[in-house]
Amino acid sequence: MQCVNALLGSGMQLSILFTVALFFLSEPTAGGRIAEPKQAVDFPASIQSEKNNPFIEWLAGLIGTTTAPPQENLTPPETCPMCKCGRTHRLTRIVGGQETQVNQYPWMAMLQYSGTFYCGGSLISDRHVLTAAHCVHGFNRNKISVVLLEHDRVSTSESMTMVSNVLRIIEHNGYNSNNYNSDIAIL
Repeated sequence: MQCVNALLGSGMQLSILFTVALFFLSEPTAGGRIAEPKQAVDFPASIQSEKNNPFIEWLAGLIGTTTAPPQENLTPPETCPMCKCGRTHRLTRIVGGQETQVNQYPWMAMLQYSGTFYCGGSLISDRHVLTAAHCVHGFNRNKISVVLLEHDRVSTSESMTMVSNVLRIIEHNGYNSNNYNSDIAIL
């Protein structure tokens, strides 16, 4: 697991990796349980440190690199003249958390339907995005696009994005839209 953490970075949830491995390496049985894996997964013997994260290097090589402007300091609510009791501070939609740095989680994907954000996903290879099956079930794939490296949907200047069309949707063959069992898909 240390090798996996070093490869993906501490922010990536290992449950996603495990789910993807199960998706590709196992088959549902008649009772809906997962069958034995089809094959084992081998990880590289040597993994670079977090400082030289291979995932970040791979992604940068794929889409190039840019320099983002420095992140501005956020004003605490108690000293914010725009913040009023009982009124939403519309400059941010983050509740109970903090804003990430630009490109801190470059594998996060935004799904758009006819140009409008509607779901999320995670880049798992140079051509595949993992998402929930309910995000694509019954949707026209020609109207879905995947946006990578989007940090703030309102800003057009803070990061360079990559937009791709969806060529194919692969829903888990055990997906059930009534109870969301096997709610996973690959784009």
